[in-house]
Amino acid sequence: MYALVHQAANDYYYVNRLGLKSPPQNSFWKSSVKISLRNESNSDANGSHCKDCRFLGILSSIHIWKNTSSSSGIYATALHELAHASHWELRKNNWLATEDRIIESWARGAQWALGRLRYPNYRGGATIRPKYTQIVVDMIDGPTDFNEGSENINEDNVTGYTIKNIEDVLSNTTSWADWHNNIKNSYENTTENNLQTLFNHWGN
Repeated sequence: MYALVHQAANDYYYVNRLGLKSPPQNSFWKSSVKISLRNESNSDANGSHCKDCRFLGILSSIHIWKNTSSSSGIYATALHELAHASHWELRKNNWLATEDRIIESWARGAQWALGRLRYPNYRGGATIRPKYTQIVVDMIDGPTDFNEGSENINEDNVTGYTIKNIEDVLSNTTSWADWHNNIKNSYENTTENNLQTLFNHWGN
């Protein structure tokens, strides 16, 4: 477990993150992100991110709990929490205004995209409505691709966006409607007319 989480952090910071923003680096008031691994289970989550826990480097901002996931699942949990840390820096002045569905769906998508670099058969984290959706995955993959949590293939007619495309609009994204509009208005994509149906599916 220690090795897998260390590998995930190393990969996200230093190896290949598909052009995504790095998780937080050292600064004068805030040290680099500390990750604590807990040799105990947590019935509520496999990991957590605390946005205010980096002050002076005293506390850990990411916690990973003992779980029975596969190696790829533990690795992906670490990626998920690091994605939260990176997203918080993009939105730190408006983090509390950002919809939880966006926060968790983004991290689900990041763990899927980055997790597949090391585990090509990794299918992503589970769908847990209403917050943990597959909207990011469905904007990237093809209509016939099956990933963890796929629900209605008839509504997954969007493809061709990149994980970096999606991250690049997050700094200006507060609401579900913002996310749809920012994606559609920022890029030319042959499937963009299907975006609204996809967002409606995961937004209901």
